[in-house]
Amino acid sequence: MRRPTLKSMLVCDQIIEDVVTRKKTLVGLFERIAAPEFPTMHGAMGVFFQISDAEGNYDFDVELASLETNETLGVAKLPPTKIPSAAHTSNFALMFSGVKFERPGMHEFRLWCNGQVLGQHILHVVQFTPPAHPQAPS
Repeated sequence: MRRPTLKSMLVCDQIIEDVVTRKKTLVGLFERIAAPEFPTMHGAMGVFFQISDAEGNYDFDVELASLETNETLGVAKLPPTKIPSAAHTSNFALMFSGVKFERPGMHEFRLWCNGQVLGQHILHVVQFTPPAHPQAPS
């Protein structure tokens, strides 16, 4: 079995897959989440990844972890996947929902392939102060 090569890994709000062509549309790409206070919940995140040089049977998981504490915040798994030929690239998409971030900081999506890390993607989680609303005249 060949070790795949990670070509790309993107995070977005939503992934739409055409049922006929199996083409994927990524909506709302981002690398940063900003929240006014912590802990905070983030509704939904899609992770798209593309691999090449793969042929054989694979188990793919995507783990989201804090880089400061190494705590796992979520894991999404694909069913066991058979890739018949290394002659083309393969595209995959997974969704995360209801992820709780305890504090701001650097986080990482880790793509696992058959128990080994194939690649990572950084996610910045930051705190912001909302702008003050001006007082209405009395």
